[in-house]
Amino acid sequence: MKRVCELGADRITNLPVDVIHRILVLLTTKDAAKMATLSTKWRGHWRTIPQLQFAFYENVLKKDRSRSNEIATKLISNIHKVLLVHDGPIAKFQLSVDGLMSCDGIDQIIYYLSNRGLQELALDFSASCIYKLHSSLFNSLYLNSLSLSFCEFRQPPWVVGFSKLTCLSLAQVTLSSDFFESFLLKCPMVQNLSLTSCEGPSNHEIVVPCLKKFFFFGGSQKLHFKCTPLLEVVSILSVHEKVDKPADMVALFATLPALKRVAIDFKILEVSLIVSPFTNSCKKMGF
Repeated sequence: MKRVCELGADRITNLPVDVIHRILVLLTTKDAAKMATLSTKWRGHWRTIPQLQFAFYENVLKKDRSRSNEIATKLISNIHKVLLVHDGPIAKFQLSVDGLMSCDGIDQIIYYLSNRGLQELALDFSASCIYKLHSSLFNSLYLNSLSLSFCEFRQPPWVVGFSKLTCLSLAQVTLSSDFFESFLLKCPMVQNLSLTSCEGPSNHEIVVPCLKKFFFFGGSQKLHFKCTPLLEVVSILSVHEKVDKPADMVALFATLPALKRVAIDFKILEVSLIVSPFTNSCKKMGF
């Protein structure tokens, strides 16, 4: 029995580093740090895992919600401490924090991540703290997935875009007036695009040649599909109650050759769909 236990302990202790990382990334960062107690050889591995996840939700404080900002602020402070001792690249970073009253300290986190080979970023705040995205994020050349909630997205004029970005999800985000005409054009590889209750321009001109899935939930904005020859899945919901003209629906379907699935809530549509022939637009862009 003793020998079996020793063998079991050795198997855990002597696991390859990549296997240990695979185990640790399945846990929250806090739990990954606790796993160091399994073995002295595991003690420093949580400091090198390429994925970090932090979360705090206000609804967990059922009795004393007045402490939500205090706890959320402490979480941000702890993230700074973790990043200070972290060693190696950070491919994926997730932060979900509710109840935070100030975004102080977030800029430093974004700046740190932008220099660590970031590939996936998810930031989820709340209405009490709208985070203005720090310009250093746009230096993340390897970013392929970006998810933002309750943020202000205003790209600096020097931004060249994210050439590797394939998935973009924005919810309750304030967009700059030239977001579609400028920034989105600089992200030609986007395949999945989701816009939920975003504020900003009223005319959404979608020029994304590689786009395959598109989800939209919003108000009376106009959607202009100018160059989306690969678009397969479209889901459009609106907060209004007027039904759009059927002719616009027919035009939409007729000019999207790759379309396979459509979900449109006709009960609440006031969204004006304007579909331009994609052929000429795409030829001009080299597609």
